Parts: sequence; C-alpha cells; structure tokens
Amino acid sequence: MRTLGHTANGAKTRLTAVSVFLVALVWSIAPGKIQPDTKFNLVEEPWQYLYRSLFAWNDHAGLGELQNQAYGYLFPMGTIFGLSDLLGIPAWAGQRLWWSVLILIGFWGAHRLAVKLGGLSSDVAILVALVYVLSPRLLSVLAQISIEAWPASLAPWLMLAAAG
Repeated sequence: MRTLGHTANGAKTRLTAVSVFLVALVWSIAPGKIQPDTKFNLVEEPWQYLYRSLFAWNDHAGLGELQNQAYGYLFPMGTIFGLSDLLGIPAWAGQRLWWSVLILIGFWGAHRLAVKLGGLSSDVAILVALVYVLSPRLLSVLAQISIEAWPASLAPWLMLAAAG
C-alpha cells in the first residue's frame, strides 16, 4: 500500500504548497510600496506607456528620443500592468502580480524540466526548481529590472520545447 507521500496527488499537493509559499514570499516584499523597477511609468501609468511604446519616437521625455526597447514591454509585462489597472488593482499589487508570474513560470518550468529531462522525482525536482528561482541572479533583478527575469523564467520551457 502506498502512502500519500508517494502518490501523484501528494506530489501535486507539495508542488502547490511550494507555489503558494513562493507567491507569499513575493507579496511580502514591501507590501503597499512600489519598487523602483526600470519602467516606473509602466507601473504607474500602464496604458499611456503602452500607447507610447507603439511609436518609434517618444516626445514624452526631454527633447524626445528614439525608442529602441519600449515595444518589448507590450507583452507580457505591459499586459499584466494594463489589466491590473483596468481591474482597479493598486500599482504595487500589479507589480507583485507580475513578479508572481515570473517566479511561478520559472519554478514550474524548472520542475518540469528536472522531472522530464533529468529523470528526477517530483520532490527532488521541487528542490531543484526552488534553487533555480531563488538564485541570486533572478532575485537581484526582480525588484529593479524585472523584465530581465523574464528570459530566465522562460528558459526551462524553451529547453523543454527544444528537447521535444
């Protein structure tokens, strides 16, 4: 007879519990305060920023500038902030929602990669995935230049896709 700890349901329960822990950790970072992310105006005025990102010339800053990266914020970061704004979610909470998406996508991807390609058990894969998403590199950019965490969050999924 197998115990709950060895069933698929038990593994899913532990994966869910760790996911909840990670989200709680993200939301515990300076609650109620907006962190100084690179695109502060995307956090504060998402729809204005997204609109301006559709044009090569930005006359909103100083004497104007030729934009070279603004379109990169349209999806998914801009979409999350825009939808948060539409739903009346405070800017700081929209920021934590975005961080939660980054952490969870990276965590689930690293877990799946460790199970599928690494042949690890779900429990060991949870530890591997935690080490991955709580790495100094990912955590050091989360509150300052969060868009740079996006490639790291997607990397395990891209490796899975490449492996077929």
